[in-house]
Amino acid sequence: MDDDELVLQRKLILWKNSQTKIRDYSLLEYVAYLYEKFGVPPTVDKGLTKKKSRLRKLKDELKDFDRQHPKSKMTEVEVIQRSSIVANIVKERAAGVCQLCNKPAPFYNKSGEAYLECHHVKWIARGGADEVYNAVALCPNCHRKMHVLDEADDVAKLKDIAKQ
Repeated sequence: MDDDELVLQRKLILWKNSQTKIRDYSLLEYVAYLYEKFGVPPTVDKGLTKKKSRLRKLKDELKDFDRQHPKSKMTEVEVIQRSSIVANIVKERAAGVCQLCNKPAPFYNKSGEAYLECHHVKWIARGGADEVYNAVALCPNCHRKMHVLDEADDVAKLKDIAKQ
């Protein structure tokens, strides 16, 4: 911290102490007050203003949705039965370590086993086989990452691992 920052901090503290309305505010309350009164400094904002307006918009959309959404609806789903044996072999082979990030499983299930999820490198929905050579064990974060991003480098890495 340089001298200019220290001088500015001292001035802000002196100013705060001279204001009866905010004299007893905690540091967080004081910063919130300053942001409200003078705005968020550009170096701190980093998209905060945009996020707040997006959040406000989403909250408004949620209110509209709450007024109109049905209590229940019927759907029809096709379920592809997968082999629990494949999942168990893959998880056992991983020995409690995610095969993408190489970190230990984030927690243990109620049976005391490391919690990993079976992921089919070539998704079953895309014609992949429910076989050990097409499956790996991933932590929940990496499993979600694969289904959201499906990055080519990650897929290639997991293909190599699954074939071992």
